[in-house]
Amino acid sequence: MTAPGGPVDQAFSPDRTWAYGMAGIVGNALGYDQVPSLDDLSERLAAMSLHDLLDQDINAPMLAINGADDVHVPQQDTLVFDGRRNCTARLIPNAGHCCSPKRREAVAAIIEWLADLGLR
Repeated sequence: MTAPGGPVDQAFSPDRTWAYGMAGIVGNALGYDQVPSLDDLSERLAAMSLHDLLDQDINAPMLAINGADDVHVPQQDTLVFDGRRNCTARLIPNAGHCCSPKRREAVAAIIEWLADLGLR
């Protein structure tokens, strides 16, 4: 499984910052009809952290890949998989959320990862 730009733990931290209207976008996805306060967002998002799952040692082979310059998902939410069993973590330099604008490089890394698994 590949996971581009996925929030895992630090993205739900109460002291995180929001860029480019993302607090409103996330607030809308959470059902708010106006931009929520940062405290309201933090309270709702705390329950979404996958931190407790990281304590377990059960997972399928996984590639976590994202842009090193993502303003929405902290690098740590990708790098948390580095060193886990059957996991590879990769940050694409000079790329933002979901590896934009270096998606070709990300796709090449995904294909290489799949080939290494024998799933090409």
